[in-house]
Amino acid sequence: MNEVEQQKLAEEPLSTYTGDYPGRRRQRLILAVAAAVVVVIVIVGAALFVWMDNRIGHLETTVKAQTRQIHQLQTNVDDQHASLAAVVSCIETAGADQGLCSKLLK
Repeated sequence: MNEVEQQKLAEEPLSTYTGDYPGRRRQRLILAVAAAVVVVIVIVGAALFVWMDNRIGHLETTVKAQTRQIHQLQTNVDDQHASLAAVVSCIETAGADQGLCSKLLK
């Protein structure tokens, strides 16, 4: 008898092995399902992360645009305030009845 035949005789038949460990297949199935659940959770988490990152980027762009608008409006308010201050000063010094302050109004 050669080595290959001796090795085959020494190995247990698969039916004997599965008979001794009937839950092994169930354990593999549970492990496969658990691994699939973990993979799905990781994929969903990655998708949510990408979505949130895009959303944050969009919000940052919106905030920058609104900040520019606020600065522009503040500049306009400052200009109007200066113009009104000049009109009030003119009215206080020259008087409203002389008509000298009308050219200061925009």
